[in-house]
Amino acid sequence: MFKTLKTSALSAIRSRTRRRDAVAQDKASAEDDTAGHASARFDDVAVEEKRSEITRAGPQDPDGLCLRCAQIDFPQVLCCADIHGRHGNLVLSLGCWAAQIFADFCPFCQMLKCILAPVAEDTYDGAEFELRAFSGKLLWQAVPDAEDDVTAPDTVVLAVSPTMHWRELQEPSQMLRWLTQFEFIGLHSLSAASPPYSLRLVSNEAIDFDIVGWQLRHCRSHHERCRVNVFRPVPFLRLMDTETRELVDSSGDDEYVALSYVWGPPRDYGPNNFPEVIEDAIVATRSLGLRYLWVDRYCIAQNESEKKQLQIAAMNLVYQNAVVTLVAAAGQDDSFGFPGVRGKGRGPQMSADIAGKKLLSSLQNPTNEVQKSKWLTRGWTYQEGILSMRRIFFTASQAYFECRSTAWREAMNGARDTSTGRVENSVPERFGSRVFDDTKMSGESSIAVKDRIGEYSRRNLSYNSDYLNAISGVFSAYEEDPANPLYHVWGVPILSDSLFDRASPDKPDEGLLRGLCWDLVEAPSARRTHFPSWSWTGWDRRVNAFSFYDQRAEMDNECSVQVEMKDGTLVDLITYRQLPQAERTQGKLSHRLHLYASVVQFRLRKQQWGVQEDEYRWIGHPIPLENGSAHLEKESGWVRLLKDDKTNGDFYRELGQATWEGIFVGENKKYLQALCMFILIEWEGGVARRIGTMTIRSDLFLPVCDKVRRRKNIALA
Repeated sequence: MFKTLKTSALSAIRSRTRRRDAVAQDKASAEDDTAGHASARFDDVAVEEKRSEITRAGPQDPDGLCLRCAQIDFPQVLCCADIHGRHGNLVLSLGCWAAQIFADFCPFCQMLKCILAPVAEDTYDGAEFELRAFSGKLLWQAVPDAEDDVTAPDTVVLAVSPTMHWRELQEPSQMLRWLTQFEFIGLHSLSAASPPYSLRLVSNEAIDFDIVGWQLRHCRSHHERCRVNVFRPVPFLRLMDTETRELVDSSGDDEYVALSYVWGPPRDYGPNNFPEVIEDAIVATRSLGLRYLWVDRYCIAQNESEKKQLQIAAMNLVYQNAVVTLVAAAGQDDSFGFPGVRGKGRGPQMSADIAGKKLLSSLQNPTNEVQKSKWLTRGWTYQEGILSMRRIFFTASQAYFECRSTAWREAMNGARDTSTGRVENSVPERFGSRVFDDTKMSGESSIAVKDRIGEYSRRNLSYNSDYLNAISGVFSAYEEDPANPLYHVWGVPILSDSLFDRASPDKPDEGLLRGLCWDLVEAPSARRTHFPSWSWTGWDRRVNAFSFYDQRAEMDNECSVQVEMKDGTLVDLITYRQLPQAERTQGKLSHRLHLYASVVQFRLRKQQWGVQEDEYRWIGHPIPLENGSAHLEKESGWVRLLKDDKTNGDFYRELGQATWEGIFVGENKKYLQALCMFILIEWEGGVARRIGTMTIRSDLFLPVCDKVRRRKNIALA
C-alpha cells in the first residue's frame, strides 16, 4: 500500500485538533449539562479555526489546491500500477460529515463535497468516511461475461464510503453495486479505446446525439434480445411527421420514435404551438436520424371511442415496435422538455485539472434521478417504460440509454472494441441499478404478472377510470405469449396450474379463483366504483401479494365461474378466452361474476390488538348449518377488511351484529401452518360485493367444513 499523504502541515493541524478535543472532553466530564453545551460549541469553534487556517493559507500549488489536498500525492494516486486488490488503496481519511472542511477556492475540495454529500445523506449520523482509489479494470473483471482481454489501458476510480465499509463488501459485485449507486471521480478520456469507468465531459447545454445515436444503432445491430420476435402492426396507427409537423397514417412498416412524458394541464395546442416536451422530442427524433414520432395526445383517436379502446389495448405493440422511446424524466409535466435539447441547461459536471490530468465527476447515477422523478410516479408511464425495447431517459444532468441487453451513461466511457465497434461500458449497469429490470418482460413466465400488478399499483393516475386502461398493454403482452398465454377479467389474471406446469390440465375456473386471492399493502381502502369490488382495480391501494400464487395452493375444484357481458349474456371462462380482444374490453363487460361456490356463514367479533382503543382486529367464527344461532368458538380466523369500519359507524356496528358470508377459495400449504381462505362478502339488492378476506387454519376448519359450508349461486359485483 503506497502512502498518499505527506504528513507535515496536515499532521500539525490534526495534532492541534486532538489537543482541543481533549480539553473539551475534560471539561465535559467535570461540569454539568451547561458545560456540555459549551463543549459542543467548542468543537464547532475548533472546526471553524481549522477552516480559517486552511482558507488563510490559500492555494498551495499551481493547481489551486488547499493545504489539505496539496498533501495528496496525485501522480502516485492516479497510477493504476500500484492499486492491488478489490478494496483499492486508501487516499484520504475524511472523518465525519459535520467536521468536513471544503475550501471554496480548491477544485478538489469541491469535487469531494459533491461526491460525499449524497453518501453522507444515505448513511447514519456520525459515520466517518474515507476516499479510496480503485482500478477500473479490476472492477470491470467483476462483471459476469465481461471481456477478459480488454486491451484498453487501465484507469483510476476515486470513491468515498463509510470507513470500514469496503471490508464488509466481500464480493467484487458488491463493490460494483456501491460504486455505480453513487457519484465518483474519474479520469477524462476521449481515446478510441477508452478504459472502463473513464469519463466523458458532458456539455451543460447540448446532448451529444452522435454518440447517443451510435449506441442506438449498436443495439439494433448487435442485441438479439432487443428485437421483436414476431412483428405485428398497430391497428389504426397514426404518426407525427417531424418534417411537416402533420399527422399521417402509417404504412405499417414506418420506423418511428415513441414519446413517454407526464401530461400537463389542458391547453390549446396546434402544429406551430406544441408543448415544450413535444418540440424537444421532434428535435431529438431528427437528431437520431429518424422522421416519425408517436405521441399519445395526438396519435390516439381521442374522439373515436372504439378505435381508442383498440389502440389502448395495443400499447404493447406501440412501444415494442418503436425504434426507441424518449422519456422526459426531468420536470413536472409537458412544459419542461428535455435538458440538453434546444439550449436547455443541465446541471454542471464538477471537474479539476490536477497533476497534468483532468478529473471529472461521474455525475449522479441517472437511475437515481429517474427514481425521484415525477415520471416514475405516474400510472400511464409504467407500461410505456416496461414495454419499450429501448429507452433514452433525459434527466437533469445527462442522457441515459437503457435497452434489454445493456445500459449506458452519457458521462461514462466504455471499453470499445474498435474492430467490431462494440461498446461494453454499460454492462456494469446490470450490477448497479436499472430503471427497468428487463428480465421482467423478456422471456419470463407469465406467472410474473403478479409482480407487474404490484409495481403498477404504486403509481398514481389523475382519473380513476383509467386504472385498467393504463396497464392494458402489459396484459396484452402476456396474452400474446405463444407458450403460455395469460388472460384476465377486469385485471384479475386467470392463473391456472398450467402456468406453473405445462403438463397440468387447464382449469380456468380454479385459475380465476387463484387470481382473486390478492391483498392490499394497507387496508382499509377507498373504492374505485368504475371497477368491480372483486378486482384489485376496484380499490385505491397498492397490491401486496397474491397469497395463493403457488403450486402448493389447492383451489376449490368444485367452483364454477361465468363472466357476465354487458348485454347480460353469461360466458364460461374457456369461451371467454376465445373471444376477440375487442369483446373482452371494459366497454363489453358488466361488473358481475357468477359463481357456483361453497359459502360459509360467519359471526364477527372485535379483539383488542394494541394499547389504543382503535387498535383492534376482527375475528370470524363459522356458523354450523344445523344451528344458525350459535357459532363455533375454536374454529376462528383472522379477518382483513377492505371496507373502512373506523369512519363508517353504521358499518362498524353491523360488523359485530350481523351474519356474514365468505366464499371458500381454497387451501394454501406453502406456509408453516396451512391456511384456508375465504372472500368475505356483503349483500346489496341480491348482489354480493367483496369487503375483505378471512383465513382459518386448515387443521381447525377442514374437520368441520361439511358442517358449516353449503353450495350456492352468487352474483359477485
